[in-house]
Amino acid sequence: MTDTNEKICFVIAPIGEPESDTRKRSDQVLQHIIRPAVETCGNKAVPADEIDEPGIITNQIIRHVVYDPLVIADLTGQNANVFYELAIRHAFRRPLVQIIDKVKDIPFDLSAMRTIQVDHQNPDSVEEAKTKIREQIQSLAANPSSLENPISAALSDGFGSNRLDEIMPRAQDYPLSTEAAVERLKRYIDEPQHRIRLSDLIDNTVEQVVEVTSGEAFSVSGPEPTTESLTERVRGYEEACSTLLAMAITGGYWAEEGHYPVWQRALERLGSTPLGGSSNFWPELQRYPATLLLYALGLGAVEAGRLRFLGRMLASTLRRGHREDVSAVEKLPPFLLFSYGPRQMHILEGMDKSHVPLNDWMHKTLRPHAERIIPDANRYTLVFDKLEILVALGYAHHKGNWSEPHRATLGAFRYRYENKDRILQEIRESLSTKRDESLFVTCGIFGETADDCKQGLADLEQFIR
Repeated sequence: MTDTNEKICFVIAPIGEPESDTRKRSDQVLQHIIRPAVETCGNKAVPADEIDEPGIITNQIIRHVVYDPLVIADLTGQNANVFYELAIRHAFRRPLVQIIDKVKDIPFDLSAMRTIQVDHQNPDSVEEAKTKIREQIQSLAANPSSLENPISAALSDGFGSNRLDEIMPRAQDYPLSTEAAVERLKRYIDEPQHRIRLSDLIDNTVEQVVEVTSGEAFSVSGPEPTTESLTERVRGYEEACSTLLAMAITGGYWAEEGHYPVWQRALERLGSTPLGGSSNFWPELQRYPATLLLYALGLGAVEAGRLRFLGRMLASTLRRGHREDVSAVEKLPPFLLFSYGPRQMHILEGMDKSHVPLNDWMHKTLRPHAERIIPDANRYTLVFDKLEILVALGYAHHKGNWSEPHRATLGAFRYRYENKDRILQEIRESLSTKRDESLFVTCGIFGETADDCKQGLADLEQFIR
């Protein structure tokens, strides 16, 4: 089955019978023009005859046409199936590149759209077509909402909104691939008029996580964890959250004040899971998706310097039934997830020698999701460590004292000395030179004044010497 996490470029093209001229031409255009062009942009070209999933072929084609992040349509021959599938893609106004044979006329209804003309038998034309395809893909990636087509243009209200969104079934009501969800998130973030759809997209994705993780496979009753059972459970949570985590890193990176409430609501929904069961461990592990979400949002926010957003996320309120409510920073960090500390997480596969097993595990787990925003591995580790230092500072600030310093300082940064020293020096210099205007003060994570923050930083440094 096609991996939904791959950047698929679905190819709409006339196929024809085996050995027919139509089939030969389509295969040559795919091999020599489309496939090399999209691969240089990080996509994988998949025509209808290469779909490797079992099921009804027409259903599969339509799902690819609607949900894949990119489609290339070959209009040559005015094939009825091609135009049917093209109309569906137009209706959803999703990224699309059109091509046609140079000797063919572009149909009147499509003449206003940019259509790349190709001659697959002319080497110069082949190279020119590949260049133009790459340019259009890159343009669409930078601004997915820029694409107009006859349907969207006809239904536009003239003010940047599109009545098509009201007419078509809202695609966020359906499970999306990770790539499709992230692309939709970016489009909604970029256009303020889509704030309700942004909220619905995030809320629906969170509810999908809740639905999956409420099943029997995630029962809070059962025997004490083993390496096998714990590793399987943790990976199950991560798989259930995979789309949400990819969205969260992007969402944290681009977060603006209007986005804060919906992400807080997501954290509170996942982190306020009612506890119950035969032991403390399995019920408390139910909050692991919220821990992943907090770190995913935090990684994006730290990389973008949006520390005010991070501060709001750390201050999110978690409901605990009949017990007192707590802030996210007091319950969701890996070193605080369990009432008796993270000792049992040492039995996670490969973590038996780690000083901070869940922190190290999450550092590895979140890496693939963060590659969109932080492609460099060393930079990623630095951002991860900076996030954990800010979380530790935020925890102590919310507690009001350092009575439990050993818990607040449990982070992988403690043994990555170069990163730790670099981050602490950055914070120290910012507080000294910018005082109350420092980003580390205005974010409210660990103090309201530069002096408050300096004291918190000094306390942290004292405990991690």
